Amino acid sequence: MMEDEFGDDEQLANDAPVRVYRWEDLDGAQAAELWAELIAWVGWFRRRYAVSGSDAVIPPCWFRHPVAVEEPTGLMVSHQSAYTLDEPGSELSAFHVQWLWPTLRDLAERAGYKRCTDAKCSFKALEIVGRIRMGRSGTGGPGSADVEERPRRRPLRARGPAAPTVQYGYYPGVGDQIREAAERQFRKLAADDLLRGRDRVQFVAGLADHWGEINTIHSFREGNTRTQSVFVSQLAREAGYELDVGQFAENAPLRTEFVQARFYNQATARTDRLEGVVDKALTEIEPPSRSLTDRPLSAMERLARRRSRTHSEGEFEI
Repeated sequence: MMEDEFGDDEQLANDAPVRVYRWEDLDGAQAAELWAELIAWVGWFRRRYAVSGSDAVIPPCWFRHPVAVEEPTGLMVSHQSAYTLDEPGSELSAFHVQWLWPTLRDLAERAGYKRCTDAKCSFKALEIVGRIRMGRSGTGGPGSADVEERPRRRPLRARGPAAPTVQYGYYPGVGDQIREAAERQFRKLAADDLLRGRDRVQFVAGLADHWGEINTIHSFREGNTRTQSVFVSQLAREAGYELDVGQFAENAPLRTEFVQARFYNQATARTDRLEGVVDKALTEIEPPSRSLTDRPLSAMERLARRRSRTHSEGEFEI
């Protein structure tokens, strides 16, 4: 059964991407994930340590101060590292004595929140905060504005040919972003005439490009790979090719290469490795059609053409 073959838990143990904590390198999905983690950690710290009457207090408006985002991120990572060692020792005390308290005491001055109160933030230079910028009143919670202004996916350099070593990401599941992104991508696919009329090299390049974007959008958190497999198989068939997606299933010959190629695409926005594995599973079954009038349109083609006609060409760019 396809449902058993194409499980969505695709990450291989030796292919796990490395977490990225450098804010400048994060796209929207990655930033949203890190914001959630940092907000939870700061909230836990304020409750657990209950520091009051000292310079080590982290005020409620910490997220509006850029340096108070960067340095607590480092403290959070250091705290996780110290407490997750196989055999914890003096690292637990060293975290507090060497890093936590000295950083927080100095941070109050650097961040400029000594004059902040629970009811009012004294930080005024929102216009120079740049990417590490928090939501103003009425525009969402901590991190919302920062996430919104980041690209949906940021191409990053992957080190080594075997697997990506940078954080990959999906589109943020906020509001209608996934639906809107999917609709834009399918309009682009319709504008490309569903990849028909292309020779093998052109078809493989087009399919890898669209498939990579569709996978990054990731419309379904469960069943996503199975749905994509059915879709791209039909897409290939109607363009005159047979794509044997069974070779990408669990324990199949191309499984590992396929999974790594998709992660690599998400991490780097490059399609070369995805093109390579798709080409290995592809067979030409008939000469590619050069005209829309060669045969009746399928239901998928009719739907794609209707969507294409209702949007201007300028909307095709993401």
